[in-house]
Amino acid sequence: MSALYISQLIGQHLSLEQQLIVIFTSIFASVGVANIPNAGLVTMILVLTSIGLPTQYIALLVTIDWFLDRCRTAINVMLLEV
Repeated sequence: MSALYISQLIGQHLSLEQQLIVIFTSIFASVGVANIPNAGLVTMILVLTSIGLPTQYIALLVTIDWFLDRCRTAINVMLLEV
């Protein structure tokens, strides 16, 4: 969602192929980063680079990433308890 937000923010429309690249890159990148703090920002660099978007716009996401990171951590902890 962040990649789509950034692309709309700068006025670049993503083709269907680029949207699929975002989906698959996000899935593959998220597999190994569950234990990395602020993993969303780490994987976002990979996703934005794969579709040719500038990575400096990640700074806009830092303000809400703290909250999103807490949500991801809570989900990981709940899954470990099951």
